Amino acid sequence: FIPIVIREGRAKEMYKDMAFSITFSLLASLIIAITFVPMICSRILKSKTTVHEEGKILKTIKKYYSKVLVLSLKHKGIVLGAMVVLFVVIVGYGSKKIGGEFMPTTDDGVYTIIAEMPSGMEIEKSNRITKELEAIVGKDPQTKKFISSVSKEAVSVMVDIGPKSDRDKKVQEIMNETRKKISHIPDVKLNLVPRMAFGRGTGRDITLILKSDDLNQLGYVSKVISEKMAANPGFTDINNSMVNGNPEVKILLDRKKMEYYGVKVNDLTLSVSYQILGGAPIKIKTANEEVDVSLRLGEEFRNSPEKVQELRIKSKDGGVVKLKDIATFEIGEGAYGIDKEDKITMVTIDANTTNGLDLVTGQKYIKEILDEAGLPKTITYSFGGSGRNMAEVNEQLKAAFVVAMFLVYFILAAQFESYILPVIVMGTVPLSVIGVYSGLLLTGQKTNTMVFVGIIMLAGIVVNNAIVLIDYIKILLEREIPLKEAILEAGRTRLRPIFMTTMTTVFGMVPLSLGIGQGSEMYKGMAIAVIFGLIFSTLLTLILIPILFYIYEVVKNKISKK
Repeated sequence: FIPIVIREGRAKEMYKDMAFSITFSLLASLIIAITFVPMICSRILKSKTTVHEEGKILKTIKKYYSKVLVLSLKHKGIVLGAMVVLFVVIVGYGSKKIGGEFMPTTDDGVYTIIAEMPSGMEIEKSNRITKELEAIVGKDPQTKKFISSVSKEAVSVMVDIGPKSDRDKKVQEIMNETRKKISHIPDVKLNLVPRMAFGRGTGRDITLILKSDDLNQLGYVSKVISEKMAANPGFTDINNSMVNGNPEVKILLDRKKMEYYGVKVNDLTLSVSYQILGGAPIKIKTANEEVDVSLRLGEEFRNSPEKVQELRIKSKDGGVVKLKDIATFEIGEGAYGIDKEDKITMVTIDANTTNGLDLVTGQKYIKEILDEAGLPKTITYSFGGSGRNMAEVNEQLKAAFVVAMFLVYFILAAQFESYILPVIVMGTVPLSVIGVYSGLLLTGQKTNTMVFVGIIMLAGIVVNNAIVLIDYIKILLEREIPLKEAILEAGRTRLRPIFMTTMTTVFGMVPLSLGIGQGSEMYKGMAIAVIFGLIFSTLLTLILIPILFYIYEVVKNKISKK
């Protein structure tokens, strides 16, 4: 865990408390193991200790394990090849089949309905929509209570549905039912999130960012992508920043008519601007102060497209022309807002996932849409929000994993006084990855950053079994016991402590893997990764490590004889 807290980044901010807790707990247990435990044993244990006979179950396990180990040593190539194939098949299939997410979605007994309003909406309409949402939510038998927040920009209704132990449905199922009930509300952008949230700006599960200097091209491409995403039932609450913007009237000038009437574009623009928006304010002095006054048409002439068409425009010969005689009008919808990043126009498409679709699978689907659509070279894309955070944290955790492996290697090299034995010991780590993917496939769990934390934990845990086994083999070799007999004897002798250390860790993680209690989903994936990774690595380590050690000793002896 040290590499996680050394490197600055989002991963450190998220997991430094866990890393410090586990690190200091292990250090404390080490101190107790080398000080307190020997002292208390000297007081409690007697010099004459009765050795109890092993139980039938352990005897049976040792008997069959010895037979399997003998066969494995005879067919080393087949066993090694089988493990490589197993690794490639399980990990390869799992990486394609298992989806992924940034952080686990927790059921905290609350969800929020966010209705984003069009720009310029009056507070009265926001209040009417709030009452409609409250009426729908209030009729739901799952609702315990709700709290509403109303503004011109957005409406938030936070719904308390109680602990998950008191209901039959998960929060996602209740949200999907509510989403269907409120989908008829017009002129709003809906966003349902399984947590408490307030107002506009609450992120959705997936965010696609398109960039280009051509705004029209961005609008067309973003519309195509939004429509194809809407066709997939896994996407919901889709929001395109280029649509549902402010209503606007476009004045399309007829150049030939303007030339005929003698109206210049600049004069027309200024005239319309002065009449609609008003010109620069003039100062009028009173007895006590100066007042800025701006002149423009009355509201009834400015807010009606029909009235705007009647605006008078002065021509160069002093005559007056109506605006509708030299231009046509097109009523449409402008962009919700124009965002820029590094001076490049940017459009975002946000969506929530449902019906089993996850973040990783959703991003893959969007990439397929972009490939099929033939994205122009002038447009670039990237993923933001949770996708960007996931990529950043995963990169940091991968770097931490590599550093952790180097640290483990150097510690083992110092302990064994060898450069090769640590590599053999660390061969247990890939075996644990087989278990991780097998566990995720069996339980239907998605990969997330907590699963990667579990894999980092395994890198430090699974090597312990190999250390225990190899250390005793070396002790037996120092007693001049033949290599093969030493391996078989070490396997039988160390089988019990290896099983004990493995099962204590596994049973300690079982409560977390069951996902019982509020917010327990956060650590469920990590617990499943540790349990299955440790079980698989232990079972395979008892076969693989003796084979690798046998090959190592044979090769070393041949080299030393030369």
